[in-house]
Order: sequence, then C-alpha cells, then structure tokens
Amino acid sequence: MKPVCNLDCFHCPYEDCINDDLFLDDYKAEKEIDFLSGAKEYKTSDACRAAQKKYREENKEKVAAAQKKYREENKEKVAAAKKKYREENKEKVAAAQKKYYEENKEKVAAANKKYYEENKEKVAAAYKKYYEENKEKQKIKAEKEKSTSVA
Repeated sequence: MKPVCNLDCFHCPYEDCINDDLFLDDYKAEKEIDFLSGAKEYKTSDACRAAQKKYREENKEKVAAAQKKYREENKEKVAAAKKKYREENKEKVAAAQKKYYEENKEKVAAANKKYYEENKEKVAAAYKKYYEENKEKQKIKAEKEKSTSVA
C-alpha cells in the first residue's frame, strides 16, 4: 500500500516528501515565499549572466559609449522612466538621497560651494527671480504673523 500525502508539509509524518505532484496552489505559495524573502528570479541562466558580466567588464568603454548613445537618442523615454520610478518609489529614493548626504556631507558641501563660486551671477538671478515672483506671498505671510502676534 502506497502512503498518502495529506499536503500538510509542516506536520508531515514522513521524513522525506512522498508527494511527487506539484499543485498550482503550492507553486504560488513557494513563489510568494521567494518574493518575500527577497530572492530574485532571472529570465536568463547563471551562465548567460556571467558571460554578460564578463563582457561588460572587458568592454567598459564600448558599453559606456553605447549607453550614452542610447540615452541621447531616447532622452524623453529615459526621463519618463526615471520620473515614473521616482514617483512610485518616493520613500526609497528619499532614503537613498538622505543616506548619501549623511555619508558624504563634506563632498556635497564642497560641490555646492564650487557650483556657487562658478555660477554666482546665475544663482543671484535665480534668487532675484524667485523673490520677485513671491513678493506678494511674503507680504501676506508677514501680515498674518503680525495679526497673530498682536492678538
């Protein structure tokens, strides 16, 4: 008599699995566990990915040139994809930016200072333009603050 599986794997009386059938529900459960654990599923084989990695490492300049050419030819498409990603992953992007800033405060400050020194007129013009566009808002805000502090 062949043993019968009760499909309760966590309380299985058998040392090794006797169930040779893979049901759709079991497959979905396995996939969900893999997804939750962070395991990645690739469409390509390990050997193919290794060959691609080796090629990219051996031909860095060629690959970089091809990527640059693609980005230049498809600026709108690349910008739309970036925008979509950032909108869908706002928290993740913000966390990455914050982490980078925290790890590189001196580097960021130096880059900002360098940019300011090289573009003083441009920065001053931008500040002036912003000030002119928001003059009324500032007046209203100041009046509200006066009225709340008096009361």
